[in-house]
Amino acid sequence: MGGLKIDPSIERWAHVRENTHLYFNWSKKTTRSTLLWFVAVPVGLTYLAFKTDRKWNFTAAQTKEQLCQKN
Repeated sequence: MGGLKIDPSIERWAHVRENTHLYFNWSKKTTRSTLLWFVAVPVGLTYLAFKTDRKWNFTAAQTKEQLCQKN
């Protein structure tokens, strides 16, 4: 019976993955990505939510009724 053969590249990858906070560097790419996901997406969703607020009425809508209300 042989033992488990350890692959050094997988072990290196696992070590870096477990210690990401030690190897993280701010760069243009990470800054852009952070701004996109933590600023642009929430701002865009908030704008969309306020823009469409009370525009659609799904409560007790019949088949031939319009969902869009004119304000």
